[in-house]
Amino acid sequence: MGAFQVKKGFDVPLEGEAPRTLRDLPASPFAAFNTDEFAFTKWRLLVQEGDKVQVGTPLASAKHDENILVVSPVAGSVHQIVRGDRRKLLSVVLKNDGSGDAVDFGAWDMAKIGSAGRDALVAHIQKGGLWPLLKQRPFGKLADPAKAPKALFVNGMETAPLGADQEFLLADRADEFSLGLQALLEIVPTVHLCVRQGCTLGALSQAQGVNIHTFAGPHPAGLPGTHINMISPINKGETVWTITAYQVSLIGEFLKTGKVPERQIVAIAGSAAKERGYFRATRGAQISNLVGSALPENVRAIAGTPLFGTAKGSDECIGMRDASLCLIPESTERHYLMSDEHWAGAGFRSFSTWRLFASALCCRAKKWALDTALHGGRRAIIQQDVYERFSPLDVPLTTLVKAIPSGDIERLEQLGLYELEPEDVALCTFACPSKVDVAEEIRKGLALLEKEA
Repeated sequence: MGAFQVKKGFDVPLEGEAPRTLRDLPASPFAAFNTDEFAFTKWRLLVQEGDKVQVGTPLASAKHDENILVVSPVAGSVHQIVRGDRRKLLSVVLKNDGSGDAVDFGAWDMAKIGSAGRDALVAHIQKGGLWPLLKQRPFGKLADPAKAPKALFVNGMETAPLGADQEFLLADRADEFSLGLQALLEIVPTVHLCVRQGCTLGALSQAQGVNIHTFAGPHPAGLPGTHINMISPINKGETVWTITAYQVSLIGEFLKTGKVPERQIVAIAGSAAKERGYFRATRGAQISNLVGSALPENVRAIAGTPLFGTAKGSDECIGMRDASLCLIPESTERHYLMSDEHWAGAGFRSFSTWRLFASALCCRAKKWALDTALHGGRRAIIQQDVYERFSPLDVPLTTLVKAIPSGDIERLEQLGLYELEPEDVALCTFACPSKVDVAEEIRKGLALLEKEA
């Protein structure tokens, strides 16, 4: 067991945190499977528009491994198949009839998990469509079931602004979490469970058979990339898997009941959210169902956290891996020279990570209802060590970001790109004075390396 104190980073003081209350939402009339959450994966469609589906009916399989499936979270019919350029599959939209008819895969208990063997366990989880919850580094791909990783990192904490609290998500799911964790212990050689310092939830702090590590400090102390870098860094040729503690409990629920979970807990947060809290909703639910109405024109819905999430419209659906939905104000307002909000103004009503405004003196404890405005345009990176202030990772980020456009694969490997995912540098994007989308640059660099892999 290790105890780690993260010193570099920053906690963005966003207003609108979800209170720790749990309520049920009505079933969503529509749900969807979105392919954009699965990097570097192409899918083969297994259904057609109009087909009847049950909870657990296969919708698509990964082209590189037909045993990796995504299944329907609702019973009903295939409402729409959305394709993009070159007929690339973008999403499968399902119409929920509310019947809850589900495929029965058979319940597994601890004894059966212990005697089944790795291959049988992997095949069972794949049939239930829950294998895509496991991510593999480098590149953030789907986990390769044929090759065991160096280790599995289970994230039982959250430090991103407005993120869903993993401890609250697991408050009444100790049995499901333990069952899912036991299954994963049969599949991988080593499991690292990372929790916040001071965690009192027994399901996490007293988990059996795993290496428990505690982390304290500002964001990104709660990201898998930070945990991996400090506990067991990735070397070339190695792989590790990651998953959240709540996702482990979904696997456990599937094993316990023999049926694919139809509902999940989603945190609704953000200064523009009319009603905040934790809600038990349909998996892959429509955004309008989660927030209770169509989105106003001046509000942006983000599946995930404001630092690293996907903007969604009212008719779109939350992703399979998303545990939170954040609503923040859209802004198209321009500020005039020397006004308080302008960069040249005093800044009593402005926020900055660089303590350049008067608000750094008089509003240190304030929560801010920040909007989507960039407050400037993209420009050249002049400063050195800009991003290292906000990242505890042992990677020269400023040099790496500047090197990515060169396409020099060997140089990018030497600078440590293998250790990163876009989420690891999302805070750097927020704080960048040059308005560079650092996460997108890392994504481009990983795409270059993946072609050579």
